[in-house]
Amino acid sequence: LSLRTRILLAFGLALTVLGALGVSSWRGTSATIDNLALTKQTDREVNLLDGLLAALIDADKAAREFIYLGTPSLLDAFQAARVRAAQQLDTLRMLVRSDPFESSIVAELAPLVAAKLEFSAATLVARQGPGGDRAAYRLITSGRGWQLTDTIRQRLAALQSLEGTELAARSRALETSARSARTVATASILATLLIVGLGAIGILREVEARARAQRELAASSSLLRDAYDELR
Repeated sequence: LSLRTRILLAFGLALTVLGALGVSSWRGTSATIDNLALTKQTDREVNLLDGLLAALIDADKAAREFIYLGTPSLLDAFQAARVRAAQQLDTLRMLVRSDPFESSIVAELAPLVAAKLEFSAATLVARQGPGGDRAAYRLITSGRGWQLTDTIRQRLAALQSLEGTELAARSRALETSARSARTVATASILATLLIVGLGAIGILREVEARARAQRELAASSSLLRDAYDELR
């Protein structure tokens, strides 16, 4: 092969390796961005689950305290917690709509949450009615409220467990992607350096061989001229 061809071949191989590195980096970056977006969404879903549970606890607490104390401001606290729970549930339903399994759990959760809040509201109505606190106590001791609360906690725990599993899987995927990117980058850089190094060595050898040939040719020409001069 000629010197020009060797140079072009060496640089062509180096550019090919660098191009492969670019494509690999682009794919790895795209996968990382997608994973980060999904992780962010999962974090938001976990926060919504925590917020929903907190809202239900606040509503239950306000209802019970009103039954015992009768303080009117507790009715406002109950209504505020009730609205917050509905908002958290609506947002959660929107976020999981693309996942059939999670959507099914939220679909089961929604009527339970509504029933729990309606039950708490019924105890408030009973407390303000003719029966007073006795009527409210009868509702509380029926066990219906605790039953609903336990079922809701089970559904929330199932969702939280699922979200936790997904977060762990995405974290592992991000770590694997980062390791792969580092490995590919290191291997590509080493391969590029090797190709360029071998190409440079080959070029230097070619240049040296040509210089040696020129020196030998010059020496031969000098000898021929000397011989010719002697013959004359």
